[in-house]
Amino acid sequence: EYIQAGNAILLKHFKQNFYVLSEKEKLTWWDKQSFLFNLFPSLLLQYNITSGSQVAAMVDQQLQLKGFVLQDAAANLRKARSSASPALLQLLNNWQSNKTFLNKLYALPVNERMFSTDSLEKLTNALEKQVNQLAAGDIGKALFTVDWKSVQASLRPDEAAIEFVRIPYYINGVYSDTIQYAAIIIRKSLATPQFVLLASEKKLVQYLTIDSAGEKEVSIHKLYRGLKMNDGSSFIGDSIYAAVWQPLMPFLKNIKTVSFSPDGILHKLAFHAMPVTKDSILIDLFQLQQYSSIRQIAERVSNENASWQSVYLLGNPDFNTTVSGVTNRNTNPGPWQPLPGTGNEVNSLLQLFKSNNIAATVVSETKATEASFKLLNNQSPEIIHLATHGFFLQQKQEEKNNTAGVLEGGQTLALADDPLLRSGIVVAGANKAWGKTRMNAETEDGIVTAYEIAQLNLSNTQLVVLSACETALGDVQGTEGVFGLQRAFKIAGVKNLVVSLWQVPDKETAELMKLFYTNLLNKEPVRNAFNHAQKTMRSKYPPYFWAAFVLIE
Repeated sequence: EYIQAGNAILLKHFKQNFYVLSEKEKLTWWDKQSFLFNLFPSLLLQYNITSGSQVAAMVDQQLQLKGFVLQDAAANLRKARSSASPALLQLLNNWQSNKTFLNKLYALPVNERMFSTDSLEKLTNALEKQVNQLAAGDIGKALFTVDWKSVQASLRPDEAAIEFVRIPYYINGVYSDTIQYAAIIIRKSLATPQFVLLASEKKLVQYLTIDSAGEKEVSIHKLYRGLKMNDGSSFIGDSIYAAVWQPLMPFLKNIKTVSFSPDGILHKLAFHAMPVTKDSILIDLFQLQQYSSIRQIAERVSNENASWQSVYLLGNPDFNTTVSGVTNRNTNPGPWQPLPGTGNEVNSLLQLFKSNNIAATVVSETKATEASFKLLNNQSPEIIHLATHGFFLQQKQEEKNNTAGVLEGGQTLALADDPLLRSGIVVAGANKAWGKTRMNAETEDGIVTAYEIAQLNLSNTQLVVLSACETALGDVQGTEGVFGLQRAFKIAGVKNLVVSLWQVPDKETAELMKLFYTNLLNKEPVRNAFNHAQKTMRSKYPPYFWAAFVLIE
């Protein structure tokens, strides 16, 4: 009871003060205070309290905290962009101009930067705080009003909501080195939420961590019963099911739809392809709907009658290299290889949209430029489809003091602290900047970082499809989830996002995309259209060939 009261005081203070902070400062606050909030669910696990009023209070806390910095950042930007205040709009413009310039500096080795980033970062941070103070008002306080009962009231009788929780385990008066996973289950028939203990992170890491690029494809096959794995030999999918989902099954009787939000390492898991038996996977049992937080269930609006009027399609960029074409949209940089299959993909989709009288624009080869993509700012279409290479770079901490020049393959960005600078997509001309040839800092370089995407206003866009490799990856940071492309597009105002967990093959990806859009144009809601497309692919191919893609709202 004391912990519950203490957490309520902390949240009250934060609600009263967080509108004067920048995003970075909010994340710093959370980093310092998170151990206090983590104590609540940890003690419930320690004393085996799985339901009742204390669990309900803990769930309300989790719903308030999950992704609250992201939600607030996106809300403040929406309000600022739609403001009629010249002063606020000027501040917003100055702030984003500074961030654009910072992005150019970060792409350069330290010894080639004309200006120190420290002073510009401080100025940019101060401008962001001014924007937040003018834009916020009461908008941030609404993030803290959703409770478990409002989520329950929004559920259908045959739907369950599951919030996965990553918990540093507190025992005998101290935090241990054990990280425990658990699940919160809400459904109409439950008097209070149910709190279910799952596996430890140590066990999950054994299943979901891939040691090297050479073993990556083999590991995916072993996890999701791909080629040559149908006999169950050397198969780890059963173990993942037993660790993550089997404990939930007693609470999912008569459930057809499961709306869920992952946490921690579970962001790497393709839930819909999780094996249940030798012959079945999770998509055979449930329609799965992934959210950033199940709090969004209480805020969701039906899109059953959505009409699609405008589409932007980018594919087969000319990376300015003579390397022969490949059939996987791999993330191994330097130089980026041509993707002729993506050209066929977007041209096929163009014909599909045209036949349905929908205005669609295709940019490819030398026209698939960064400048073309950024023209969508403030006037974005309802659908953006990007078929190209994606990347996420692990930070090279050991090389941060290397100021001699560009790293091998041009990965200067791998030194960046901000994970949004270490993830992105590549378009026309990218090899000139990624390789040894230095581009002019005043021109676009063909490397569109998540940091840059987050500065765009794409609030008109209902759906972004990243038909590329590993675009769901990034740094996972506490309750804020994945810091990478998906966070960037959310800050930019996009509602639904399709991203990938592993390297995707050209042929099957193009087939999946055409099925998805065909369903969408047949007036199916986005989630149903995507689910039906994956089920069709499920009947034809092993999960490796189609299950990399996840739809996140």
